[in-house]
Amino acid sequence: MKKFAKVLAIIMTLAISAAVFAACGSSGTDSKADSDSKTGSSSASSQATGDSPSKPVDYSNPSVTIKSGDYNGMKSFANEMLEGRHDGEVIRIDGISTRSSLGVKGSILISDGKSSKIGVTYKITGVDSIEKYPAEDAEVVVTGVIKSDENGLRYIEVPEDKVEPKE
Repeated sequence: MKKFAKVLAIIMTLAISAAVFAACGSSGTDSKADSDSKTGSSSASSQATGDSPSKPVDYSNPSVTIKSGDYNGMKSFANEMLEGRHDGEVIRIDGISTRSSLGVKGSILISDGKSSKIGVTYKITGVDSIEKYPAEDAEVVVTGVIKSDENGLRYIEVPEDKVEPKE
Protein backbone atom coordinates (compact mmCIF):
# COMPACT_ATOMS: atom_id res chain seq x y z
CA MET A 1 0.00 0.00 0.00
CA LYS A 2 2.86 2.39 0.82
CA LYS A 3 4.42 1.70 -2.59
CA PHE A 4 1.08 2.47 -4.24
CA ALA A 5 0.89 5.78 -2.37
CA LYS A 6 4.39 6.71 -3.58
CA VAL A 7 3.51 5.88 -7.18
CA LEU A 8 0.28 7.85 -6.86
CA ALA A 9 2.19 10.82 -5.41
CA ILE A 10 4.69 10.76 -8.27
CA ILE A 11 1.89 10.55 -10.83
CA MET A 12 0.10 13.49 -9.19
CA THR A 13 3.32 15.54 -9.17
CA LEU A 14 3.89 14.81 -12.86
CA ALA A 15 0.27 15.70 -13.63
CA ILE A 16 0.64 19.01 -11.82
CA SER A 17 3.88 19.71 -13.71
CA ALA A 18 2.16 18.91 -17.03
CA ALA A 19 -0.75 21.18 -16.13
CA VAL A 20 1.70 23.97 -15.27
CA PHE A 21 3.31 23.54 -18.67
CA ALA A 22 -0.06 23.69 -20.41
CA ALA A 23 -1.28 26.65 -18.36
CA CYS A 24 1.85 28.70 -18.94
CA GLY A 25 1.14 29.09 -22.63
CA SER A 26 -2.09 30.97 -21.92
CA SER A 27 -0.96 33.00 -18.93
CA GLY A 28 1.55 35.15 -20.81
CA THR A 29 3.52 37.76 -18.89
CA ASP A 30 0.49 39.08 -17.05
CA SER A 31 0.78 36.57 -14.18
CA LYS A 32 3.57 38.60 -12.57
CA ALA A 33 1.48 41.77 -12.79
CA ASP A 34 -1.59 39.88 -11.55
CA SER A 35 0.43 38.50 -8.64
CA ASP A 36 1.67 41.98 -7.72
CA SER A 37 -1.81 43.48 -7.86
CA LYS A 38 -3.35 40.66 -5.81
CA THR A 39 -0.71 40.79 -3.11
CA GLY A 40 -0.36 44.56 -3.20
CA SER A 41 3.35 44.08 -2.77
CA SER A 42 5.32 44.66 -5.93
CA SER A 43 8.49 45.45 -3.98
CA ALA A 44 8.30 42.15 -2.10
CA SER A 45 7.75 40.30 -5.36
CA SER A 46 10.68 41.97 -7.14
CA GLN A 47 12.81 41.32 -4.06
CA ALA A 48 12.01 37.61 -4.12
CA THR A 49 12.68 37.20 -7.85
CA GLY A 50 16.07 38.80 -7.52
CA ASP A 51 15.28 41.84 -9.72
CA SER A 52 17.07 43.99 -7.18
CA PRO A 53 20.49 42.55 -6.34
CA SER A 54 20.95 44.96 -3.43
CA LYS A 55 18.03 43.47 -1.50
CA PRO A 56 18.41 39.85 -0.40
CA VAL A 57 15.38 37.58 -0.18
CA ASP A 58 13.75 37.57 3.26
CA TYR A 59 13.09 33.89 3.92
CA SER A 60 11.96 34.63 7.49
CA ASN A 61 8.63 36.10 6.37
CA PRO A 62 7.03 33.78 3.77
CA SER A 63 3.90 34.88 1.90
CA VAL A 64 2.43 31.39 2.22
CA THR A 65 3.08 28.76 4.90
CA ILE A 66 1.61 25.28 4.55
CA LYS A 67 1.81 22.98 7.56
CA SER A 68 2.07 19.21 7.48
CA GLY A 69 -1.37 17.65 7.25
CA ASP A 70 -3.00 20.65 5.52
CA TYR A 71 -3.96 18.66 2.42
CA ASN A 72 -6.66 21.13 1.30
CA GLY A 73 -4.29 24.06 1.79
CA MET A 74 -1.66 22.36 -0.37
CA LYS A 75 -4.25 21.50 -2.99
CA SER A 76 -5.38 25.14 -3.18
CA PHE A 77 -1.80 26.39 -3.22
CA ALA A 78 -0.80 23.97 -6.02
CA ASN A 79 -3.71 25.20 -8.15
CA GLU A 80 -2.82 28.84 -7.46
CA MET A 81 0.82 28.11 -8.25
CA LEU A 82 -0.23 26.63 -11.62
CA GLU A 83 -2.07 29.89 -12.34
CA GLY A 84 1.06 31.93 -11.56
CA ARG A 85 -0.52 33.64 -8.55
CA HIS A 86 2.54 33.18 -6.32
CA ASP A 87 5.37 33.84 -8.79
CA GLY A 88 8.32 35.40 -7.02
CA GLU A 89 6.88 34.92 -3.53
CA VAL A 90 8.62 33.22 -0.60
CA ILE A 91 6.85 29.98 0.33
CA ARG A 92 7.37 27.61 3.30
CA ILE A 93 6.03 24.05 3.21
CA ASP A 94 6.27 21.41 5.92
CA GLY A 95 5.82 17.98 4.34
CA ILE A 96 7.33 14.78 2.99
CA SER A 97 10.18 14.98 0.49
CA THR A 98 10.54 12.66 -2.49
CA ARG A 99 13.27 12.47 -5.11
CA SER A 100 12.46 12.79 -8.79
CA SER A 101 13.45 10.13 -11.28
CA LEU A 102 13.30 12.80 -14.00
CA GLY A 103 16.27 15.02 -13.17
CA VAL A 104 17.74 16.76 -10.18
CA LYS A 105 14.66 17.91 -8.29
CA GLY A 106 12.33 16.78 -5.57
CA SER A 107 8.74 17.10 -4.53
CA ILE A 108 7.34 18.23 -1.22
CA LEU A 109 4.14 16.33 -0.49
CA ILE A 110 1.30 16.49 2.01
CA SER A 111 -0.94 13.51 2.71
CA ASP A 112 -4.67 13.52 3.26
CA GLY A 113 -4.09 11.00 6.06
CA LYS A 114 -5.47 8.17 3.94
CA SER A 115 -3.98 7.18 0.61
CA SER A 116 -3.67 10.44 -1.36
CA LYS A 117 -0.81 12.92 -1.45
CA ILE A 118 -0.43 16.19 -3.29
CA GLY A 119 2.64 18.32 -3.73
CA VAL A 120 4.83 20.65 -5.72
CA THR A 121 8.31 20.42 -7.22
CA TYR A 122 11.32 22.03 -5.62
CA LYS A 123 14.93 22.45 -6.72
CA ILE A 124 17.82 23.07 -4.37
CA THR A 125 20.03 25.93 -5.58
CA GLY A 126 23.50 24.79 -6.65
CA VAL A 127 22.85 21.07 -6.08
CA ASP A 128 23.67 18.93 -9.10
CA SER A 129 23.07 15.44 -7.70
CA ILE A 130 19.80 13.86 -6.61
CA GLU A 131 21.76 12.09 -3.87
CA LYS A 132 22.16 15.45 -2.11
CA TYR A 133 18.38 15.77 -1.72
CA PRO A 134 16.68 14.54 1.46
CA ALA A 135 16.05 10.80 1.64
CA GLU A 136 12.79 9.43 0.26
CA ASP A 137 9.91 10.09 2.67
CA ALA A 138 12.00 12.39 4.87
CA GLU A 139 9.91 14.90 6.81
CA VAL A 140 11.30 18.33 5.96
CA VAL A 141 10.51 22.02 5.86
CA VAL A 142 11.45 23.80 2.63
CA THR A 143 11.47 27.57 2.23
CA GLY A 144 12.04 29.07 -1.19
CA VAL A 145 10.86 31.31 -4.00
CA ILE A 146 8.43 30.35 -6.77
CA LYS A 147 10.22 30.40 -10.13
CA SER A 148 9.61 28.95 -13.57
CA ASP A 149 12.08 27.15 -15.81
CA GLU A 150 12.83 27.67 -19.51
CA ASN A 151 9.72 25.61 -20.39
CA GLY A 152 7.46 27.64 -18.10
CA LEU A 153 7.17 24.90 -15.47
CA ARG A 154 6.87 26.36 -11.98
CA TYR A 155 8.84 25.10 -9.00
CA ILE A 156 10.14 26.31 -5.65
CA GLU A 157 13.81 27.34 -5.77
CA VAL A 158 15.25 26.53 -2.35
CA PRO A 159 18.70 27.48 -1.01
CA GLU A 160 20.50 24.44 0.39
CA ASP A 161 20.31 25.79 3.95
CA LYS A 162 16.51 26.21 3.67
CA VAL A 163 15.83 22.46 3.35
CA GLU A 164 15.56 21.60 7.03
CA PRO A 165 14.60 18.39 8.81
CA LYS A 166 11.27 18.65 10.57
CA GLU A 167 11.74 19.11 14.30
